[in-house]
Amino acid sequence: MKQILTLTFLAITHLMFGQTKKETVDWLNSKFPGNLYIYGTVFKETQVMKINTDGTFEIVANIHKQPIEGYPVIETKTRISGNLKDFSLSSVKKEEADGAPKLFFIALTCLNSKNCVTISQTGKPGPEYSKKGVAFGAFMKNEEENISERLVKAFKHLITLSGGKKESF
Repeated sequence: MKQILTLTFLAITHLMFGQTKKETVDWLNSKFPGNLYIYGTVFKETQVMKINTDGTFEIVANIHKQPIEGYPVIETKTRISGNLKDFSLSSVKKEEADGAPKLFFIALTCLNSKNCVTISQTGKPGPEYSKKGVAFGAFMKNEEENISERLVKAFKHLITLSGGKKESF
């Protein structure tokens, strides 16, 4: 009888607190486009995004040589990394993609407006990236029902599970 009560308590506890950190990371990683082509013509920029179970993340953005003849040649490689615990819960939001009405990003801002993003770049000088925030995406609108709201909720949940702190106000 004691074992049944213990198992029942564990099952209820799991249901009350939602997805685990690993489940949330796996779900978010499954939603990232595999090798995303954005910003203008196809192959101009590719991005690969990955979140790790410890809350760290890395985005690799490659700017390709134009025009493309055969296999795309990378001119600039940018690595953007950080830890989700360093982002503000209240800053997580959906942002529309400029010039691409069917795409959106999930934007996060560093807690207390500090620099919490590490950026390294190799090759030709590329675009400037902010160290005070990051955007994950681009995601397709209407690909799944309520996908933008679900992504925002998952990022907030993961920030909390990663040790992120709530702002005072």
